Amino acid sequence: MDGKDKFGDALIAFTRAIELDPKQSSGWIQKSRTLNRLSRYNEALAVAEKAIDLNPENKKGWDNKGFALYGLKRIGEALITFEKAVELDPKFSIAWNNGGSVLFILGKYEAALLDFDKAIEFDSKFAQAWSNKSAVLEKLGNRDEALMASLKAIELDPKLALAWANNSLILRVQIVRRKLMLLWPKQENWDSMIRSSIL
Repeated sequence: MDGKDKFGDALIAFTRAIELDPKQSSGWIQKSRTLNRLSRYNEALAVAEKAIDLNPENKKGWDNKGFALYGLKRIGEALITFEKAVELDPKFSIAWNNGGSVLFILGKYEAALLDFDKAIEFDSKFAQAWSNKSAVLEKLGNRDEALMASLKAIELDPKLALAWANNSLILRVQIVRRKLMLLWPKQENWDSMIRSSIL
């Protein structure tokens, strides 16, 4: 059974749970999460909003709504929604990470780094947050720290493809930069040129 089949089965189960107890927000939250995993963002958004209507204080409902908005490319709204989840639970590492991802897309790298650091502060074994931190550190030019963060992500989750991709990019940029600096030591703006040629 592949992942889509498992999520499809889960969707059936959560739909049945909602039919049995439609006033229980947890079934709506789980259904929204499953729909997000299936990339059915419009449906996930509607279901998350129902969960929030039933329990406006549930951080996971807000996080699921933010993820659906993110999937629908409604980035500004997603950020506000992740901020609401963190407001409800300041130690909610998933929402910190998701908010950081939105900030990263918006090019707000310093703010994104703060969010990824918060996610790691509250869950030091959160591989995705370490991987995201490595990407933002690379964008900020902190290559040694970026490399360490990518290695930490790989240590925590050796199957996290994004961590391996970040690690590879960081290493390639370092190698190319060193070679170019040997050839043309007076050039100062290698970083952006290297990054654009590698990507």
